[in-house]
Amino acid sequence: MHTSLRAVLLTTLFALPLYAADKPDATQNPADLYLRAASLITVQSPASTNLEYSDYPPFPAEWMKISKRSWDANAPVRALVHQARALDKATWPQGKDFSYLNHIRNLANNIADASLYEDVQHHSAGAIELARDELHMATLVQENPSRDLIRVLVGAGVSASAANRYFVIISGIKLTHADHDSPDLNTRTAHEVIKELLDQRDPTEQMIEVLGPRNSPAWNGPDVRPDLAIETINRCNADRTMAAISLAAHLYRFDHKSWPTSLDQLVPNYLPKAPIDPWGDGKQTYGYALIKSGLPDGNDRPLAYDRCRSKDGLLYGIDEPQYGFYQSDGSHLPPNQRKQGGQFRDIARWQPQPLPPNQPTLEPLPK
Repeated sequence: MHTSLRAVLLTTLFALPLYAADKPDATQNPADLYLRAASLITVQSPASTNLEYSDYPPFPAEWMKISKRSWDANAPVRALVHQARALDKATWPQGKDFSYLNHIRNLANNIADASLYEDVQHHSAGAIELARDELHMATLVQENPSRDLIRVLVGAGVSASAANRYFVIISGIKLTHADHDSPDLNTRTAHEVIKELLDQRDPTEQMIEVLGPRNSPAWNGPDVRPDLAIETINRCNADRTMAAISLAAHLYRFDHKSWPTSLDQLVPNYLPKAPIDPWGDGKQTYGYALIKSGLPDGNDRPLAYDRCRSKDGLLYGIDEPQYGFYQSDGSHLPPNQRKQGGQFRDIARWQPQPLPPNQPTLEPLPK
């Protein structure tokens, strides 16, 4: 179960102009737009409450109730965030007061939940547009870090949130060749989304931008762990990459009426190339597997995966769908005894069913 954390809401009001939600002036600072949008939130979305729920549909009635109230009340918030997507350079508050990032987290929660709310209304196009808005915000939060490692990591967290919503939305995506007036996602837009997901910065380069050259004292400060920061950003980038693989697989299925059987079938028409797994040997790519009759209803189960935490080989869970980073193998063993078998992401949407008593929740990936 997912337990959302209540975002820390500060009482400070941002004295920022309320821009009209039309095409922004290129001189506008998107950071101002985001902070103004955050100050306009009047109803919190589920991710900013203590409500417990799975991170994929169907959501409980209370989630739907809260989401609808938030959706109805926060249209101006979404308009400003969408407006900011046309801007590429952000200037953030300087100094050691990072309290504004609490507002950014809360704003990210609101946009992320709005994308899921669109999804459950069967509006694939609208859901994807909101996920794109959140992902762009994540990118701009990490702009011009000026040694602001905290802001870079918050941006990575927003990126992970967007990637999770992408996985959920894509798992039930409806595609179309129609250009206008369709709730389904246009295939040309889907190709644009794949490019955006794969447009990533190298984590080490980001750390050099934040901390300076690798031989500088900042890399060895008592409160800085660049290795952990790089690992965190790698995980977020990996989810973006696997979300791109997921959408590419759906485009393939839309064209060919069946799931691809290998990653190679997605290159070059759906993916520009097979992306390299940062946890591989330098040559291994991210993985794709089609588990025959792997779903409870007997249908095939497509999966994307990487080798992060794969000390016990490659093991995928069968107890529930996976649309985000997970720590546990599903067992009740102590943490040091749990298996680690890589990170798998479901491409198709499905509902779990109770497993027989004592049945393992992990299966080895077929060779």
